[in-house]
Amino acid sequence: MHASIIIPCYNAERFVAEAIQSALSQTHHVAEIIVVDDGSTDGSLNVIRSFSGVTVLSQANAGVSAARNAGLAQVTGDYVVLLDADDRLKPDAVASHLAVFEQNPGAPMVYGSVHLIDEEGRGIGQRLDPPSRFGWREVLFGRTPSPSQAMFHRESLHSIGNFDDSVRIGEDFPIYLRLAMRGELVGHTAFVADYRRHPGQLTKRPAALLASMMR
Repeated sequence: MHASIIIPCYNAERFVAEAIQSALSQTHHVAEIIVVDDGSTDGSLNVIRSFSGVTVLSQANAGVSAARNAGLAQVTGDYVVLLDADDRLKPDAVASHLAVFEQNPGAPMVYGSVHLIDEEGRGIGQRLDPPSRFGWREVLFGRTPSPSQAMFHRESLHSIGNFDDSVRIGEDFPIYLRLAMRGELVGHTAFVADYRRHPGQLTKRPAALLASMMR
């Protein structure tokens, strides 16, 4: 079972090195790590290029959906982690996800639990998701993980057309919804990521997020 990691990055100079290092430090072999710089205006691209062992793509700013799609066009792994540039993977994240896929070969996506961190990377709590299998009805009522804590079956993503480039906030919601209409999404308890909370997150704009999800 081969897995790839895609890291979309826009003006994440403060955090992206930690994201990349966490991808490079996986205990399970990773087919490739692709970092997509989405037209950053800070020093993100220089930080990204300082790492060896990663594939670097650079594009004019087009949003996180377009950045993820650019990475998805290049991956060769059967399974994909979409790690946000301000988050970090746990060392066993890929191994934990693949073990769940092995037990649930028809699942389009699996996801684990996260530790919450602040801007400086200090622990501020955790979100423990119980083991579960659920479909599109649960997605409609808000049962969705962050992309960083999930692993996707690549062909399942391709089959629904990947991400909508026109959606720049809440872009993961229609992905979960469409995937859940094709097969049950599977949650597991393993901690797979550090999810960073900071003022610059788009999810800090609840009104805009809700409007985008409704569209």
